[in-house]
Amino acid sequence: MADHDSLVQQREIARQQEDAFRKQGEELDRKLHGLKQTLQGLSLYSTAKNEPLELTKTLPGIADFLKSMTIPSELTKPRIAAKTLTECCREILVNTGEWMSAMQVRQSLHAAGFDFSEYKSNPLSSIHTTLKRISEAEQAWTCTVGNDTLYRWRRDGEVASPPPPPPQSYGAPNSLANQIASGMLKTKGKK
Repeated sequence: MADHDSLVQQREIARQQEDAFRKQGEELDRKLHGLKQTLQGLSLYSTAKNEPLELTKTLPGIADFLKSMTIPSELTKPRIAAKTLTECCREILVNTGEWMSAMQVRQSLHAAGFDFSEYKSNPLSSIHTTLKRISEAEQAWTCTVGNDTLYRWRRDGEVASPPPPPPQSYGAPNSLANQIASGMLKTKGKK
């Protein structure tokens, strides 16, 4: 009888352990799914095809999970040669294939983790200069829309600049803001 009670107790302990392992497995699956979604979002963001995500928000539990992971030594080694600002700007223009302002390029560089700490001037100023040089080397098209200069990578075989994007609209087509932005509405100055 004692052996029977002992076996029943061992079976109950085994079931509890099995439940604990199943819950741990479900939690790991949930965290891995979250990591995959985060990586997909970062990948899209780094190619600048979508608007920036809120990278400052952390999903609960992922930070702890990442801390508990061991990182292989080959991933912790520094890169042999960091990409230059010019190389990164070219890569962003090539990957998007769309018209981009210097501010959009800056957002993409920040998302990709470009380090501006070595630059003495304002990062946006450095980006403007770099994009202008890329354009002067006839590697990119330029156009002006409103007050913004936009840049687009020249594709092989292009002999003429593609049409620029339409100017930004502010709500209803005939709104006061759009009339002022398009210059349709003349403002009267006080004498």
